[in-house]
Amino acid sequence: MYAPHHSIALTPSQRILKAALLLCPRPIKASLCDAFVYLYSSYRQFVGRPYVSSVYVLPCKVALKKLNSSTRENEPAALRFANSLHGVCSPCYIDEITSSKARYLLSTWIEGDNVLDIADDLTLEDKDHLVEDLRSQIAAMQNQTRTDDHVISNASGLPFFDGRIPWLCYHNRRTFTCHRDFAAQVWTDLALKANKDTLRLLMLPFIERDKVPITFCHGDIGIHNVILPGGLEEWRARRTSACLIDWDFGGWMPEYWDAIKAIFLVGDKDDEWFEIWKRVFPEHAKLLDADWEWRIQSGVTTV
Repeated sequence: MYAPHHSIALTPSQRILKAALLLCPRPIKASLCDAFVYLYSSYRQFVGRPYVSSVYVLPCKVALKKLNSSTRENEPAALRFANSLHGVCSPCYIDEITSSKARYLLSTWIEGDNVLDIADDLTLEDKDHLVEDLRSQIAAMQNQTRTDDHVISNASGLPFFDGRIPWLCYHNRRTFTCHRDFAAQVWTDLALKANKDTLRLLMLPFIERDKVPITFCHGDIGIHNVILPGGLEEWRARRTSACLIDWDFGGWMPEYWDAIKAIFLVGDKDDEWFEIWKRVFPEHAKLLDADWEWRIQSGVTTV
């Protein structure tokens, strides 16, 4: 049975801030964001710590994120849509602000433990619980958005940007209306002599499948983008649910896409996280094994 879902909600002070931002003129909001980022960066330089994250914590536990130029139009749309889904734990969208220097996203700041930082502290029971928690949320997202005919695109309906398929991002950026056309671009170079009798035979059954559902996907699920609100102990006590953050790559993709992206940063097939992600996505376990073989044998470079 899947774990119960604990949603993230705006606090009273955050609701007041959101209402005030709706009334505040856009140029003023933009100037305030630019000024805050400039002052914070200057302070870091002054104290000898020049590196600055793209995310800043404002009063009332509000996160101000300076958006990446490649996904700046998409993340606000993806987060707004994620907030509309029942059973999916994500930061709450507050506002988006554009200045002449940058584009910013305001959302709730999730105070807690990033799974990447505490991975070594997780017990076997914790990992079982995490699998259950993430399976529940991904199933909820897929069940509410599954369709057979949605265009494969980012959350805004535009061509997607994703480092897993850089050749489509920089040279031939477009949307897709057919899963087979998309899949043929994901697993490329199968006609090469070295791959024709090996990887081609392995991948074609996945590429040529009929009626692969299209669902809304997070697009960058990995332990670096999972926060345990309130910390590990709160989550262990089942008082919180794992929160999916950073919806930069959210969009309408084949239902296996989140599974493919989850193993993208796993460095070794013997890494226990490869098996953990296969448990989160058991219906795509064979595809994950095949994708791994393609990545290490095809000679195609992904980012």
